[in-house]
Amino acid sequence: MLSAYAKRGQGLSVLKDVLQEPIQRVVANKQLNLEINPMKVYMQIIQEYETTTGQVSDMNKNVDDATAAAHPKVREIIPGRVKQLLEICEEILQRIVTNVDSVPYGMRWICKTLKRLCTAKFPNSTRAQIGSLLGGYIYLRFFNPAIVTPDAINFIKTKPTRVARRNLILIAKVLQNLSNGMRFKDKEVYMQECNRFIDERMETIQDYFDRLADVEDLQDQLQIDKYLEHTTMNSITISFNQISLIHKLLLKHTDVVCPRENDSMRSILKRLGDPPPKLTLKQNRTVVLQLIDRREQRLSTAVDAFENHAVNPLHIQARTLLLSVLRLLPSDANGCTTLLEFLNAQKAKALAEQDASLADHISNVISMLRTLADMGMLKKLDTEDATFDKFLWETAAAALSRRDRLALVKKRRGMIAEAAKTIKDHHEYLQSKLDYYKQYLQNVKVGRAQSNQAGAGDKRKGSKKKKTTVKYAHKELVDMGVIMHTDPSIDSSILKRCYYVFSQAAPDKFEITLHLKKGFDIKLLKKPIQLDLEELLSLQERNQTKLSIDYVDLNVNLIIHILNTKFIYK
Repeated sequence: MLSAYAKRGQGLSVLKDVLQEPIQRVVANKQLNLEINPMKVYMQIIQEYETTTGQVSDMNKNVDDATAAAHPKVREIIPGRVKQLLEICEEILQRIVTNVDSVPYGMRWICKTLKRLCTAKFPNSTRAQIGSLLGGYIYLRFFNPAIVTPDAINFIKTKPTRVARRNLILIAKVLQNLSNGMRFKDKEVYMQECNRFIDERMETIQDYFDRLADVEDLQDQLQIDKYLEHTTMNSITISFNQISLIHKLLLKHTDVVCPRENDSMRSILKRLGDPPPKLTLKQNRTVVLQLIDRREQRLSTAVDAFENHAVNPLHIQARTLLLSVLRLLPSDANGCTTLLEFLNAQKAKALAEQDASLADHISNVISMLRTLADMGMLKKLDTEDATFDKFLWETAAAALSRRDRLALVKKRRGMIAEAAKTIKDHHEYLQSKLDYYKQYLQNVKVGRAQSNQAGAGDKRKGSKKKKTTVKYAHKELVDMGVIMHTDPSIDSSILKRCYYVFSQAAPDKFEITLHLKKGFDIKLLKKPIQLDLEELLSLQERNQTKLSIDYVDLNVNLIIHILNTKFIYK
């Protein structure tokens, strides 16, 4: 249930932001191999040699872990892989830690509750033990599945290869032990190379768990949600204590709510001071508050008044001329308290500096504003100064409103673009699957048509098309190392007369049949040996080099080499 909750929409968005990029790089790197288990590394060396050359490796396959770990090639390979593994773990860890505030509130509240219950039940529990409990939830049930099976949540478009999957498992294993606060022990000796990383990052992960569980109580959160549910377009129903709670939360998270020092919210909070104390139940009354932004109210009033005249060319010209002149003038009012006073002062200064052009521009602005006032296009107030100031405020309000609208449009365009990209990526993923199936169907059709044509041609010629086969004598396969062991109860004189025929039944299906020379009719094989390339590769992946069938044991690596060279890549 916790895992299902963690995979809801908001949780998946966090996983995508934190993990998708590094996981895609790990899966896309076909050369990356993070295997550090000495036995597996040892067997991989043998597999690569035998599969590539078709010759039996001189390395002993029956060795213990200590012998494998002591081999020079293994000792040369593992340190570099450990370094790569820990570098990737460090990157993912830092991405998880720095995005703690992005984790949905519900999951953080669960972590807070787990911490509280653990502390109450086990008061002597250490910080690391509590962190281990939180790690068992947030990492094991949230981050870990996304790392190990990224294809299940569409982080990658194709299924990871076996090597890539193993890489992801090793990454997840290191981070899991770190989140549990546990060093690797004797059960996985080869992973002990990662213990230094765990020791050095222990404080980092514990700080992360502390921050993760540091959220408001659910009751406080529900109180905020409760009044938001009663929000209408223009008003909210809210109690005095809820107002005090909002005030308290705004003060606590000022840097998050209003990060800019000149934010108007900061000045409002500064004027309000500390939140009032909590009222008693009898005193805590509910009120209906109008949702009016003081700035927006002034802007909307000014904009409405301004736009009522904006269609008039003279009004537009006056606004344009005023803005162009103000851009030429200094921003310092120099003691002036009204627009008209400021314009007259700047005109006098321009005349004193013999800047006739600027003085004419200012005179034109003053003249045009007076003309508009006389025509009734500007509402006359008590004084000319007040009339001019009102026009200036309307002009500034319209400019600010236009800026805010542009910012909102830009933000919405960004959200639409992000949603479109997500839809496009998913569409491309589905399209790639569709193209794959179409290509597969086409290959089947072409193969079927070629088979039919070949059959028709053979019928016309009165002969059958021969199937590609490869023949090996028993002794030849023994010398090659393909046959590793033969049942000693079989007469050697019979084996000398045996030969094996390899044939391909389907793209990944092969068959080995036994034949005897000179009319011998002894049933050594109950039925032909059926080989499935996928199963052989799976055996190889599990480091199983021997395939036992009836009276012989076959070398898996060399069988794969024969199939590759004689049938698949011939």
